[in-house]
Amino acid sequence: IKSLAARLDAIAEEIARLVKARDEAQSRAESAQREYSTYEMDIAGADSGELGLDSEFEVAKVGLDRAKVDLATLIDSERAADRERNAIESKLEALQLTSQSRDGGAALIRDSRGLSILGSVASLISVDIGWEAATAAALGTLSDAIVVRDLNSAVSALTTLRSENLGQADLLVYQPGSHNSSNIPAGLTPLTNYVGSSEINDLLASLLSSTVVVDAAREAEGVLRSNPGLTVVTRDGDVITANRARGGSASSTSLIEINALIEELSKKLEISAHNCDRLKFEIVTAQSEVASKQSAFDIALSKLNESDARIAALTEQLAVSGQNMKSASAEVERLNAAIAEATAAKGRDENELSIASAQLQQRGETSEPDHGAAENLRNRVSLARTAEVEARLAVRTSEERV
Repeated sequence: IKSLAARLDAIAEEIARLVKARDEAQSRAESAQREYSTYEMDIAGADSGELGLDSEFEVAKVGLDRAKVDLATLIDSERAADRERNAIESKLEALQLTSQSRDGGAALIRDSRGLSILGSVASLISVDIGWEAATAAALGTLSDAIVVRDLNSAVSALTTLRSENLGQADLLVYQPGSHNSSNIPAGLTPLTNYVGSSEINDLLASLLSSTVVVDAAREAEGVLRSNPGLTVVTRDGDVITANRARGGSASSTSLIEINALIEELSKKLEISAHNCDRLKFEIVTAQSEVASKQSAFDIALSKLNESDARIAALTEQLAVSGQNMKSASAEVERLNAAIAEATAAKGRDENELSIASAQLQQRGETSEPDHGAAENLRNRVSLARTAEVEARLAVRTSEERV
């Protein structure tokens, strides 16, 4: 009876210990379950927010790519425009040098030496587009002639050219009001319709007073048959009179044509320079746009990376919580099994104790036999059973963790 009572006390203590361990495991399982649910909600929220971040990133990427393409296109256009401007400048410089290297006349233009010089005929007149060759042919060498204000200046100019060995030059004396009346019949087109001057108009009208224009040389014959005193010039530069004709294929470019080309190239150069400046300004604006788009892209990428890192961390924490919850639940099950087994053993021992107590009351007091050896065996069995239960718990815990 005493040994049964001692064993019941040991079993009661073991049950109390197992119950306490089970409650602690149950608390850990519930805590892990709450953490698991929290991480699940956090991951769901992060996934929902990442959809917006993905959209923001794609918009920023498309905007950056488009801005870079626009910038590259502007840079290519600016380079092409710069090459075009350089080519125009080179042509213009060459033509300007050509227009200035015209023997003695060019020397007088560069340095008038105190003479009353107005300029070259070519520089003082304006010619409609397409009539440069006809005007140059009609004026001949006079298109390069230097216009002076009086006869004294003309004589002084010739003297200077000879004394300084500067070459030769044609000189025209401009006397306002000395214009000869035109003798061109009605129905014909005078060349002066396409040539004019705000400075030497009277002189120009005098030089071209008998010059008319036709489209082709074949038409000149009919004009001269009726008007033998006229000079007929074609648009291509053929000059025909009643007893002389000059023309054919294109000859060397005249100063009038060179000046027309210079004026045309100067306008093109101005347009090209303006285009280059405009493109440079647009490039600066595009570079600012690329920088802005790059900043927006970097921010969107950073947000997306942060979101990915946060989701990865939450996922890892979710896995840890799940493992903790699984381990704690398994431990609760094992402890419940141990408690049930200990409770069953306690019930059996209590039943044996009740039977032994009843038998003792029926028989009265008897000398107590020596149960030391049996008690030792029972204690060893109890210890072995406890060790077995704990070993089983340890093995199953290790299996769950693995």
